[in-house]
Amino acid sequence: MKEPTKLIDAFVLATQARVFKKKFKSLRANSSFEHIHTLRVNIRQMRSILWLYKKSNSEFRFRSLSHLLSKVSRQLGKVRTLDVAIQDSKKFRIRNKVLLKKRNLAEMSLQKMTSHKKRQQLNQKLLRALKKLESYPQSRLKAGVLELQARVRQWKYNKHQNPKELHRLRKIVKKTRYTLEAFARPVPSLEKLQEHLGRGHDFDALQTYLGKNKKVEQAAKRRYRLAQREKTLVLKSAIQNLNQIQKSIH
Repeated sequence: MKEPTKLIDAFVLATQARVFKKKFKSLRANSSFEHIHTLRVNIRQMRSILWLYKKSNSEFRFRSLSHLLSKVSRQLGKVRTLDVAIQDSKKFRIRNKVLLKKRNLAEMSLQKMTSHKKRQQLNQKLLRALKKLESYPQSRLKAGVLELQARVRQWKYNKHQNPKELHRLRKIVKKTRYTLEAFARPVPSLEKLQEHLGRGHDFDALQTYLGKNKKVEQAAKRRYRLAQREKTLVLKSAIQNLNQIQKSIH
């Protein structure tokens, strides 16, 4: 039996903001795969929380903050995608000199985002957002949870497999996963679904960088098939958990 739902509030965002401040600062000295992964997850969690507030109240759009977090997240994603592509190219025995050059350029761009001035700018925007959300009633978050639930339901039986559709599915899976984790209601199978979709995307990205490869293409299709096979039951479980959350918000 699951533990009672813990309501999300500004304290949760504050905790993630403290983690972000520390991890983002240390990125200048540590751009390892693990560090980048941790920071990406941290940003996803904050953006999921901010999205709920935004959908619950139009005053909480935080456009500038969301834009900056999205920008950092995209650049972290580029570095991570290239790291994975380099690993996969070795696995498939594909020459990867171009990937090494692209990875160095991507990290240079990332390091420019971690200057003292830019870190201060981001941290100040986070602080202002936290102050604005401190007194917001938790009961009003129900609207955001209901909208997310409706979006997940739309994908439950969707069988489209073109790249754009799969990318959109991967985004909604990530948003749902990190929202549920923020409410202390993780769904492990949701993480596995995200992994299948993510690896499929990794193989697609490898071919974008280095050209078509039959073995890589087959590996991508295999992951997408696994995702399609598991999707309906996994999203059903996610919807049930979101339903429990919205019922517990008074």
